[in-house]
Amino acid sequence: LCGRAHSHVHEGDKKFAGEVLKGVKQRCDIGLLTLMEHYKYVQVSPALKTPRYPIWLVCSESHYSLLFAPTVPEGKKFDLWYYDGLANQ
Repeated sequence: LCGRAHSHVHEGDKKFAGEVLKGVKQRCDIGLLTLMEHYKYVQVSPALKTPRYPIWLVCSESHYSLLFAPTVPEGKKFDLWYYDGLANQ
């Protein structure tokens, strides 16, 4: 998503129990959205919520899916497409 591995999805580095948890430090090419943030299990960095390209990996309770926009007109509203590989099961 960001071009390098991060152990956590929060913004920047955080200290916890004497350890440093490495988070996302800069805006990523592809984003991440998760239902777990709504439940307050994790906090996703704004760098992952606002990617350079209109593509988001979506993490639900059971699997991952994809949210994307084929074209984005400058300064205008646009449609998002949702792909779920498990939708036919």
